[in-house]
Amino acid sequence: MDPVLADFVAGTLGGCAGVIVGYPLDTVKVRLQTQSAAAPLYKGTYHCLSTIVKNESFWGMYKGMSSPLCGVAVINAIVFGVYGNSMRYLQQNTLTNNLIAGSFAGAVQSLISCPMELAKTKMQLQGVLGPDPMNAIKSGILQKPALYRSPVDCLWKLYSEHGLRTFYRGFWVTIAREVPGFGSYFFSYEYLTRIMTPHGTFDARGNYVEVLSI
Repeated sequence: MDPVLADFVAGTLGGCAGVIVGYPLDTVKVRLQTQSAAAPLYKGTYHCLSTIVKNESFWGMYKGMSSPLCGVAVINAIVFGVYGNSMRYLQQNTLTNNLIAGSFAGAVQSLISCPMELAKTKMQLQGVLGPDPMNAIKSGILQKPALYRSPVDCLWKLYSEHGLRTFYRGFWVTIAREVPGFGSYFFSYEYLTRIMTPHGTFDARGNYVEVLSI
């Protein structure tokens, strides 16, 4: 298998596994962060988790998971595609170039991750806070019923009501998180690969040269 394709497939499968395992805790995090300080719904992490399971069933912890799960493949395709093309443009495989290419890839994938996380958060909150979560948080009053059937339905209704700009509220905060995040990811990977690889396996331009032992 082509190394680039292998990285993409492995990254996608690993990303999906990470989403499935970590999503219940992400749901708890979102619920705790957005509850009213004046009238909190949950006493802590365990209470939040047990309340979700009791009131919304086990699957309540996975509301909106299809959004990041489907987004993993798209984001990986963008990240590795942009990173690979950026490295070819920069020509030399230096640590600085890895940092630059990774940061640029993080900025580009934010165009996808921002709307994806919006749909995820809306889905995670609507079972408790109803169709207007922020107003519910301010008033401390639960509002039901839920408004969205799925992440796709959520994005379509948001677009119909508020236009494309609503997908990118908080976009610059996402950029501020993803640019250093992906830049440090590729920088660290390249750095650790070099210090764990025997000397003499990189050419003069800093490109990795595979050495086969016979």
